Amino acid sequence: MADRLASTGYNRAVTAEELHRAARQMMFSDVLDIVAAVLAVLAVLRLTRMQHEKALRGPAPSAA
Repeated sequence: MADRLASTGYNRAVTAEELHRAARQMMFSDVLDIVAAVLAVLAVLRLTRMQHEKALRGPAPSAA
């Protein structure tokens, strides 16, 4: 969403100040994308570690 807004601002920019503002918005959008990607990787790594630990514990005891 932020990248779309920044892209629209860039496409509509006429003056140097508008281009500068649009470029800052695009950089902010890129930083948000990077943060989201890092958080996604951390979540996947945590889930993978949890699954691995559960697999090492072996099958759950069955209820009699």
